[in-house]
Amino acid sequence: MTQDPSFSTVLLYHYSKVVGNFKQQQQQITFVYWYRGRRARTVFSRSQIEVLEEAFRRNCYPGIDVREQLAHKLTLDEDRIQIWFQNRRAKQKRSHHESQFLIVKNALMSGSIEELGRPTSSEFA
Repeated sequence: MTQDPSFSTVLLYHYSKVVGNFKQQQQQITFVYWYRGRRARTVFSRSQIEVLEEAFRRNCYPGIDVREQLAHKLTLDEDRIQIWFQNRRAKQKRSHHESQFLIVKNALMSGSIEELGRPTSSEFA
């Protein structure tokens, strides 16, 4: 029994599509297995935070040597120390902006523009 060449071509095409889809699915499964998601959040103890805050008061931009010393002292990875300092600087900047906003808001609400440092009419005379 001989098969029509067009039939074998169609069969070969269908086989390659099935195998190709299987390989693609296998690669996706491998990728999903390889991807573990976000890393676990680092939870700092009170004593670690106290040491980090003290170091931040001394210098909010510590060098690699200081970060490595802190990492060794606190039994943390150096990259976690670096991220902590980045987050702490962002928190400081955010709180500074919020406090400035409250000063302006309170001055405007009380009608006391002089508190904002604007020159008064008597300063122009």
